[in-house]
Amino acid sequence: PLEGTRILIAIAAFDFSQLPHLEEVLDAYQDLCVTGAAKVDVVIHSTVAYPVTLIDLLNTRLVPACQGIFSVKIVLKSPSLRLHLVDCHRPLFYEKIKDYDLFIYTEDDIRVTPRAVAAYAAETNRLVQTLGAKRAADFNVGIVRYEFNYPSNVVMDDKTRHATQNVT
Repeated sequence: PLEGTRILIAIAAFDFSQLPHLEEVLDAYQDLCVTGAAKVDVVIHSTVAYPVTLIDLLNTRLVPACQGIFSVKIVLKSPSLRLHLVDCHRPLFYEKIKDYDLFIYTEDDIRVTPRAVAAYAAETNRLVQTLGAKRAADFNVGIVRYEFNYPSNVVMDDKTRHATQNVT
């Protein structure tokens, strides 16, 4: 379902504290190249300048099959944005609305696999097939992700679910 798709991805990465996760996130998005996507452009919004050595390291992870298809751009934003860094993707997506088929916003510690992107595309196509293009435009398939900050010694299952009621 991703054959020929042009994908724009925006990632909020406030600083380097999630760097090991960001590397995995970028690897997962790079995997979109081999799913048939025509273009995969990643824009990282950060409040900290990336050193040249780190950029070189990220570039060495580029799979040869992704040359010319996959790109990463780092956009430096003011640290005064604080939690509003997560809003930077909106103007970018509106500016590029005609240049891409699929838009993904995420943060630097949320790995999105090609399987999840393909499932999103397939379900969106199914919605169009079911309702028709005009009515389907009133809906949006979404992927909801949530996380619990609970004690590490608690294993979540049906019997311990109550432990989540007092967490952030």
